[in-house]
Amino acid sequence: MKVLFNASFGAGFAFSDAFNAEYNARTGKEPRIYERLLPSAESIRIDPIAIAILEEKGAEWISGPHAAIEVREIPDVFARYWTIDEYEGEESVRVDINEALADILHTFMETGVKSILEYQYKGIMDAERAMLGSPPLVPMEESREPRILRQQSYIEGNGFSYFDIGHGHA
Repeated sequence: MKVLFNASFGAGFAFSDAFNAEYNARTGKEPRIYERLLPSAESIRIDPIAIAILEEKGAEWISGPHAAIEVREIPDVFARYWTIDEYEGEESVRVDINEALADILHTFMETGVKSILEYQYKGIMDAERAMLGSPPLVPMEESREPRILRQQSYIEGNGFSYFDIGHGHA
């Protein structure tokens, strides 16, 4: 799945007037950005039309003043387990892997079907490994350890994984 976010410090997540007009022309609706950091099925951040406009017109064209709207792809298995973290306008997409694991454990406790648990666990772990190969991860202190080892250490200590969406993070 694809998620829109603001990769720039400053004013935060905002669309250009040109984007607003184009979105309205295609959907008959105004883009709803007031939901800010709360993902939902209706969120403009995962709206396929908004994402298509970004891919057609480019990030600069759709971004509002002092914003740099970009798109980040995360595995579908985490569709219910992502959120946006924001600091001074710049945003990061966060995937809560422990919550995903807790959900499959809950399903196992209800059903007792071990094969489903193993299948879902493998899917989550494979998706996490795929994300670890994505460009840069945050928050990370500067380290000489390979990035994957730093990320694994961060996940073990904090129970979730941040994936940097902005610029300039190591």
